[in-house]
Amino acid sequence: MGPTAQGTFPPEAVERLQHIGEWMKLNAEALYGSTYTPLQGLPWGQATRKDDQLYLHIFAWPANGLLEIKDFPGRVEQITLLSGAPLTYQQQAAQLTIHLPPQAPDPDVSVLAVKIDSSEQGWNNYSPAVETKISPKIYLQKQVIASAWINALLNGLIAFFSYRTRAAIPSSEAAVDVLITVAIIAFLVSWISIGSARSQIIKGNLTQPAKLRRSLKLPQGAAWRALVITIACVVLFGGLLDVAIYLFAPGGFGNWAYVVLKTLYTGGAAALAAALAIQSVVTDGDSW
Repeated sequence: MGPTAQGTFPPEAVERLQHIGEWMKLNAEALYGSTYTPLQGLPWGQATRKDDQLYLHIFAWPANGLLEIKDFPGRVEQITLLSGAPLTYQQQAAQLTIHLPPQAPDPDVSVLAVKIDSSEQGWNNYSPAVETKISPKIYLQKQVIASAWINALLNGLIAFFSYRTRAAIPSSEAAVDVLITVAIIAFLVSWISIGSARSQIIKGNLTQPAKLRRSLKLPQGAAWRALVITIACVVLFGGLLDVAIYLFAPGGFGNWAYVVLKTLYTGGAAALAAALAIQSVVTDGDSW
């Protein structure tokens, strides 16, 4: 299933996508936000769970109208078709038997909703799902720290091998080098950070504030947005650093002093670019 070389979907792919979409309209709640269950190796299908709701996905509709589950780990409170029609059942110890209609509601996969009490021990004596969601604040902090360390170390090494044989670096040369270096780092870091943050949101790993929106409209293209962030970093961060160089070191730097300075400011530029890029994606909402 995919586009042709001309960028269009063949009719059979469109038909399959539409079929899947129709099924998802009716059964999405049994998939989105759900996790696995202790019910494994079922001969008739699969089971998912979300809070106090268990979903039974029936691939093979029983011919005798009875869906039997051995070793059911808790008490059942109610069973319905996902459409809402109630079903009768019997539960004896760990054996659960569900009475089904003669015909499957869905020709592909029918779903039953089973109301359970998730506080029962049977639903908690197996490995819980790993929580993959991360708040924007924690994600931003981790990415900013990682970007700062990586760029500081790499550019510190580059500066070491570039300036170790130099006696002195004039302030004019240092000022130009600052602007060029900040521009390169800011563009690359922000471009990568925008793509990474968007990917995490699409996967559902990164949450977004419900009502947080920014007033400044930024380009939707990752490269163009990275360019805007780069300009901001060069003007604000690079410009202020150049002013500081001319004020406090008009005579220039010794080679080792500039190696230390470059290590520090490249880490700072990377941290600033990552923070601005991630924050811009988080406050985008669903516009991109």
